[in-house]
Amino acid sequence: MTTQVQEAGCLAHGRGSTAGAELHYAYYRPRTWDELSAVLESEPSAQVIAGGTDVMVRVRQRVIRPPALVSLRGIPELHGIAVEGGRIRIGAATPITDVVTHPAVCETAPVLVQALLRLGSQQIRNVATLGGNLGNASPCADSAPALMVLDASVRIRGRVGSREIAIGSLFAGPGKTCLEPGELISDILIEPAQGARAVFLKKSRVYMDLAQASVAVLVHADGAVCRQVRVAAGAVGPTPLRLTEVEQLVEGKPMTLELLEQVQASASRAIAPISDVRASEAYRRVIVGVFVKRALQQLIGLPGRPS
Repeated sequence: MTTQVQEAGCLAHGRGSTAGAELHYAYYRPRTWDELSAVLESEPSAQVIAGGTDVMVRVRQRVIRPPALVSLRGIPELHGIAVEGGRIRIGAATPITDVVTHPAVCETAPVLVQALLRLGSQQIRNVATLGGNLGNASPCADSAPALMVLDASVRIRGRVGSREIAIGSLFAGPGKTCLEPGELISDILIEPAQGARAVFLKKSRVYMDLAQASVAVLVHADGAVCRQVRVAAGAVGPTPLRLTEVEQLVEGKPMTLELLEQVQASASRAIAPISDVRASEAYRRVIVGVFVKRALQQLIGLPGRPS
C-alpha cells in the first residue's frame, strides 16, 4: 500500500524574514511503479525525490513549494546495476556510491567513475542518485559530460509505456528536461566503449564545489591517429554540450602539437558560457580549450609538457 505521511518542519530564515514558519507537505512512499503512477496522477504538482540532496535544499529555502513529495526509494525497479544485452543498466535511483564501486562500471566506464568521484563529498554521494544528477538538468552536472562521450542513453518511463533517448536529448535548458508530465527517468544505459581511453577534467573553486567548467574526452586511437573522438563539456552552456566541431577537426588525423593548438582554439569557440559568481565567460573559454588539449595529449601519449 502507498504510504502517506503529513509532515511539518520549522525552518530557520535569514535576516528580514519571519522565523519559525512551518512547512507542510504530504509525503508518499510508493512500493510499486503502479502505485507511483497513481500518486503522480492524483498529485500532478508533486515533487519526486530520491536522494534529496538538491530537492530538499530548494524546499527548505522556499525556492519550490510542492504540495507533496513522492519518494522513489521504495521502488525496486529504479535501483541496482546490471549488465543486460552487453549494456550496463543503472537504475535511476541508485546512489552514486554504488555506481562508483560497481566492478562493471569501474572496468568498462572508468570516465564515469572519475566524474562521479568529483560530485560533492562522500556523504553526498552516499545518498545522491545518478538519475537525480541528470534529472536536475543542471548545466554543470558532473555525470553528463562523461555519459555523453560514452554515448549513453536514458530510459524514460511514464503511464503509457517507456522510451529510450540519447543522453544529450534529455536536456532542454537550465533546469529543464524533455520529460512529459508523469514521466520519470527509470534507467541509464551505457554500451561499453571497447578499446577506448577516456578522461574527465573539472575546474572548480574548491574541490567539492560545482564546476566552473568540465570536460570529458574519449578516444579510439591507432597510434597517434584518432580514429574516433568524443568531446563533451559542462557548465559552459545552457545544457551540457557535445563539441562536435572539435571531434570533426581531430578524427582520422595524426595528432601533432600543431593540431592540438587548433583543437584548443576550436574548443574555446564551440562553447556558450556565461559570466556568473563562479567564473567569467572568458575564463571558462580558456579552461575548456586547455582541458580539451590536455586530455587529448594525455590520451594519445603525445610527448611534450601539457598546457
